[in-house]
Amino acid sequence: MQSSMLSTTKECNINTHVSSDNRTASKTLNTIEIKAYIDDIELLAGRLKALAGAVPLERMQHDTFYACTSGRLKLRCSGKTNELIYYQRVNDYGPKQARYQYSLTSNPGALRHTLAGAFGETGRVRKYRQSYKVGEASIHLDKVAGLGDFIEIKVETPTCTNFDSQCGCGSFSSTFTDMHSDIHYETHNELYIDMQEERQRGIKAVEDLMTILEIDLFQLVDGAYMDLIIERNGGVTGSSTRPIKSEFDNW
Repeated sequence: MQSSMLSTTKECNINTHVSSDNRTASKTLNTIEIKAYIDDIELLAGRLKALAGAVPLERMQHDTFYACTSGRLKLRCSGKTNELIYYQRVNDYGPKQARYQYSLTSNPGALRHTLAGAFGETGRVRKYRQSYKVGEASIHLDKVAGLGDFIEIKVETPTCTNFDSQCGCGSFSSTFTDMHSDIHYETHNELYIDMQEERQRGIKAVEDLMTILEIDLFQLVDGAYMDLIIERNGGVTGSSTRPIKSEFDNW
């Protein structure tokens, strides 16, 4: 029974009730990204608005995290958009690779109850997020309840699809540029080389933006907001990891 539950947690094979609109019900996303503490969120907001040439997308986000033996599992509620998100990302300070799987749900309350019963809730993160698009990068400015202000820089990289372990062939699937859409590779080596090149390109794009925005290495964070909240609470998970009283208490 335990092995079955761990497998379900890892693969996120959880049936959700998906909204009956024309949005994508589920998707997979690969990124190169960093997270960093920031001292002056208004200064960075001004710089990003100038770089993006547009006003940011603003919303509140409420993430509930669940016990997961491989990667992280959270339910995100943000206005009319509610998503179950499973992701894998190493805890490292520099630009790192992450893989996300998203599934929309129209009944987050029921799903939260089911997930808490099945896996156990490890804590919640509440934040106000401003999102900017600068070139191919998605940049988020976050005011996180109980933690402070942060920036996230994410550059999407192609996803390998239809990989055949027998012959080694596969193909790229990417949404950020038509140039890499549905490229087929005859050998595993060709696919591997191209994916490594894309990874390095993503790392350089993130590092270039760090330079432009004057994000120093000492500001970088190696984990998730949930990790920081648990660390703040002395390693205790569960309901005690919910944010301390703050301006966000009326959310």
